[in-house]
Amino acid sequence: MASPEFERQKFSTRTIKLADYGLDILGYVIITNDKMIKEHPEVVRGFARATLRGLAYMIDHPDEAVDIAMTRFDGLNRDTERKRLEVWIPYLWNQDAQQYGLGHQSKERWEQTEDVLYRTGFNDKRIDPTTVYTTEFLSS
Repeated sequence: MASPEFERQKFSTRTIKLADYGLDILGYVIITNDKMIKEHPEVVRGFARATLRGLAYMIDHPDEAVDIAMTRFDGLNRDTERKRLEVWIPYLWNQDAQQYGLGHQSKERWEQTEDVLYRTGFNDKRIDPTTVYTTEFLSS
């Protein structure tokens, strides 16, 4: 993806897919903590549902999503934001999402992500992925 700002300055950009370099990790997750889950599960569920609904709407209506962002955030460039979505949407609406639903996260993908985080030194010790994620709040 070439950024309009960089194109005007005679620079070009490209998207680097980390998976092409052995870093195939989950890229979009919602993070909270055990206290929030225990004390306010309805808030966690509502936030997750609203996030997925918003992402689904953005995927189906990218031009409108850009219009909405333009009214809410100063300094955005419409062309840049549209191109950003052109790159981002395929990552969100990937093969897993198409087969299992938006937001799907498998144990295997979490294990793969944990392995990359450990191998690259992001995590200094191994973590059992089943202790740090749940899909409980993705269903209605």
